[in-house]
Amino acid sequence: MKHFFGLLATILFSISFISCQSTSLEPEGDPADSTKIPTDTIDLTLDSLKTGLIAFYPFDGNAKDLSGNKHNGLVYNITDAKNRFNKPASAYEFNGYSAFVRVEDEEDLRLYNTSFTVNYWIYVDAYNLSHGSAILHKRGSGSRNGWHLSFSGAEAQHTSVGKVGRPSYGVSAGDDPFAVGEKYLQKGIWYMITSLYDLEAQTYTTYINGKLDAVTQNIPTPNALTDAPLFIGRDSIFPYDGTEPYYFMGRLDDIRIYNRIISDTEMQKLFVLTQEQSAKLSQQ
Repeated sequence: MKHFFGLLATILFSISFISCQSTSLEPEGDPADSTKIPTDTIDLTLDSLKTGLIAFYPFDGNAKDLSGNKHNGLVYNITDAKNRFNKPASAYEFNGYSAFVRVEDEEDLRLYNTSFTVNYWIYVDAYNLSHGSAILHKRGSGSRNGWHLSFSGAEAQHTSVGKVGRPSYGVSAGDDPFAVGEKYLQKGIWYMITSLYDLEAQTYTTYINGKLDAVTQNIPTPNALTDAPLFIGRDSIFPYDGTEPYYFMGRLDDIRIYNRIISDTEMQKLFVLTQEQSAKLSQQ
């Protein structure tokens, strides 16, 4: 009998989290373009793609950082999944209620006082019914205490963000400065998101599949003192007690964090990498 009630509690706990995600919610506005870029004019020399690399997570069966900086992640309730090339066990599936990766704090992950690029592949299964879904979150509580990349959920319609399914970035929470994309991410499609922060200009620019989506002005550098871990797939300020509303439901792959702005050519290289080239980068 005790086993039965324990099983029932686990099922109800899982249902409560799954209810925070919606597979029927449809965003308004224009979807992001998923058109492939021609490769015949792109120099696919791969050497520069490791320059300035802080962390690189190919998620090929583990959460090891292949940048050489040893920002390895701990995996919780993750399922191996097919990547954009349909190769098994080459991406991570996040269930939307308990799956995440945790990376311990290091100063270079705080992204303070530097231009930076975050590039990742995302496949959305559901839009979150809260304010948004956490992609990479490294923030503490309070104002201007870290940074986070997300995409907006249903509750965003009642805030200044205003729309569902848009890639977003902020320097903590609440009324802190934030940036949000123009086009929404459709469910069931792989997208490459490229986020560029220019320290001198204090601009944050979002590209989707190598195409300009939005530019936001007056975005400050993250806080130098934020020592929260980096979380992938969930927020970094909630305890593990069932109160976390921002879990991501979908797949992530090939997350790269640079301490510089990558060039347009490098961005196009990342977008058109073949399976063999992507594997080669993972092994270097």
